[in-house]
Amino acid sequence: MIKKTLGRYVYEMRLRNNLSLRDLAKETGLSYSYIHSIESDKVHPSRNAVIALSKGLDGAFPDELLRLGGFLPERFPKNIQGNIHLELFSARLKKCLSQSHWTEDTLAVKTSIDRSLLSNWLNHDTYRTSSSYQTPDIISVYKLARTLDVTPDYLSGNANKPTERAVSTPRPTNLRDILAVETLALDHIPLDEEKKEKIIDMIYVLFNEE
Repeated sequence: MIKKTLGRYVYEMRLRNNLSLRDLAKETGLSYSYIHSIESDKVHPSRNAVIALSKGLDGAFPDELLRLGGFLPERFPKNIQGNIHLELFSARLKKCLSQSHWTEDTLAVKTSIDRSLLSNWLNHDTYRTSSSYQTPDIISVYKLARTLDVTPDYLSGNANKPTERAVSTPRPTNLRDILAVETLALDHIPLDEEKKEKIIDMIYVLFNEE
């Protein structure tokens, strides 16, 4: 089984994005030869280089790139619910919905989020003191951001630009991290590293089919 490394992850995400080395170089401002050296695990890139790669590779998780680069602890961090800035979240959700030209009903269907919850979040000033108001959870923020084509970092009020990411943004626990650090079995079947990678591959296939 091929060991999971930063270089391997960058290589796989570059292919998934249908980018050549020169294409990725243009997206990140890094030289294509340097990226090739990273993919070959011949160099240890700086934190700034890893962040640049995360911005140039659509679908790549910044935390995963940083972890593989040795800039984050192996153990996944606890989620921080308090880092969703409710007023900014409401204003940006309303703005993104307006730009999409969808109705609230359409957004509710696309995200499988209850219509009444969306209405509460879109009208934060009106409903925030209501007993029915529920603070948006992390998964809902991520589903909305993905559907509205912005980062959850921006939607939650932690970043200033729609494509920007921020370390302060609360994150759901990455299933890949759980598989990496836990000893697991499915009923009577022990899950070694090869089986864990197969699980991840199958999940990606399911997502790509949707």
